[in-house]
Amino acid sequence: AFDTVDHQTLINRLQDLIGQSGPVLKWFSSYLTGRSFSVSANNTMSEPASLQYGVPQGSVLGPLLFLLYLLPLGQIIQQFSDVSYLLFADDLQLVCSFKPSEAHKLSSLINCLSLIKQWLRDNSLQLNPSTKTEFRNLGVIFDHAMSLDHHSGLLVRTCFFQLRNIAKFRHFDFCIHCPAPLE
Repeated sequence: AFDTVDHQTLINRLQDLIGQSGPVLKWFSSYLTGRSFSVSANNTMSEPASLQYGVPQGSVLGPLLFLLYLLPLGQIIQQFSDVSYLLFADDLQLVCSFKPSEAHKLSSLINCLSLIKQWLRDNSLQLNPSTKTEFRNLGVIFDHAMSLDHHSGLLVRTCFFQLRNIAKFRHFDFCIHCPAPLE
């Protein structure tokens, strides 16, 4: 997602939605435009190519600029009072909570998702097209039945892996020197 950000669209959003102008807007424009990239493989470097899209990944500004690029998306979601959202860099989660008797609220979620898909297409972004039976939320893995079976299994495997690593140190004699107690 970071790679498809249109520089001119982002600059326009900085100006129109954030209100940046003058030297600040020129600085952002300078930061985004005129970049190039090259690829190195087997000690051979490709010729530089112009970088027309994307925000610099690994930079401090990259995630912030991407979130600013997504500002209109938040405005679309806020049109639906039954839907809220969480945004973490390039991960968007829609939330629609309702009781069984309020199942009609699900149509708000579906309509919201339809507008989001259209906005993403119009802005050179896309939803992950794969059908997922599991999803991760803040490091916790849920499945379609909302059970934690997969997450628990993964956690147990990770713990055993770490315990095996710790066990490798049992053959070493550690001597911790503490200062003598004060009298």
